[in-house]
Amino acid sequence: MWITDPRILWSVERPNLNGVTSTSIFAANGARFGRCLRRYVLILLIFVGMLVSHFAWSFSEKDLEQFERLGVCLDCDLTGVNFFKRNLAGLDLRGSDLAGADLRMADLAGVDFRGAYLAETNLEGADLAGADFFAADAHEANMSMTNLFDVDFSKANLAGVRFTGADVTNSHFYSANLVNSKFENTLLKGCYFFEANLTGAKFDSAIMEDNDFEGAVLCRTSFPTGVESSGCKD
Repeated sequence: MWITDPRILWSVERPNLNGVTSTSIFAANGARFGRCLRRYVLILLIFVGMLVSHFAWSFSEKDLEQFERLGVCLDCDLTGVNFFKRNLAGLDLRGSDLAGADLRMADLAGVDFRGAYLAETNLEGADLAGADFFAADAHEANMSMTNLFDVDFSKANLAGVRFTGADVTNSHFYSANLVNSKFENTLLKGCYFFEANLTGAKFDSAIMEDNDFEGAVLCRTSFPTGVESSGCKD
């Protein structure tokens, strides 16, 4: 029970009939108040965290409506949108923001992602055959188990992207940033890596045939045959 009488809260030490001073009563209530305050602050912090997380990946309803209606959305805000298993083949998403979006197992064949922002986007298992990622920023995206036949990644930022288990055939990575990317257990055939930055990239256990690495930066780059560091400058 809270003590609200100011005569009790602010009085000096004055024993009551039970020999308990007003100071000890104040201390007890102060401790109780402190515990409640900490509890309320914790609840508030959790709520603020959830709110920030929501708005961090909150897409524009207007842009989504335009996309659903027209199938075209240039420079749209589609952050965090859920397109799981959706058929989006051939759509135009140039310059759009798809950061954190769920595109797992979606049909994205021939989609135009030029200049799009796909940071931390989940594309696991998606069909990306013929897609165009020219100058797109897809750092830390998940492209594991995807179909990457004839995809253009020229000048794209693919730092930290996971290509694990993907089928990467006849794709172009000209001047792409592939720092710390992961190609483990990937089928890599007929791909072009001219002037790509492959610093720290991992190709362990990948099946590699007829790929061109001319002019690529190979520094601490791990291949099935060993680590290549000829391109390190330090």
